[in-house]
This record gives sequence, structure tokens and C-alpha cells, in this order.
Amino acid sequence: MPAACPYARPRGPVWLNAGGYLVGVGGWNELYSKYKNRGLNTNLGSVRNQFICHQQVVAVVQPNKASWNIDEWRRDVGYLATVNARCNPGQPGGGKVID
Repeated sequence: MPAACPYARPRGPVWLNAGGYLVGVGGWNELYSKYKNRGLNTNLGSVRNQFICHQQVVAVVQPNKASWNIDEWRRDVGYLATVNARCNPGQPGGGKVID
């Protein structure tokens, strides 16, 4: 993520509903509207997919994780492939659920 938003971590109502795809989409929309003019504009497809995947998977598997490391350099492989790569497409060894 850009310096303007180095770590993504939902709070409030989004966090209370961890695990749902539509909740992840809502969280992404909120994050994007807040940071789109402050550097969040590179490789948006991949960044969006990673955010939603982390919302669905990491928030449930490790709910107290301090931050989600979402990387602009990861290829946009689509949402299902991002989930299959355990939220980290392009990671050596196929990625991992918790990064």
C-alpha cells in the first residue's frame, strides 16, 4: 500500500462482520474513497482483491492480527485466484493465509 495508507485494518461495523465478501467490498469502498487522492491508485485490482481476501480469510483465522500487509506489486490474478493463493498472489510457495 502507498505511504498514505501503509496498513489496512478495518474497524467498527466492518470489523464486527468479518468474513463476508460484501463486507470486504464495503470496507474496500470506504478505504478507496478515503485514500484515492493520497496515493491509492496503483494496481487497484490486485490491491482490492487482497483487501477483500484478507477481510474474508485473515480476519476470521487470526482476528487479532495487528495489520494486513497488502502489496501493490502483486499481480492482479482475479479474486478467486487471490483467495487460492491465500491472499498473496505471486508469493513463493503459493502464499500464506497470514502474512
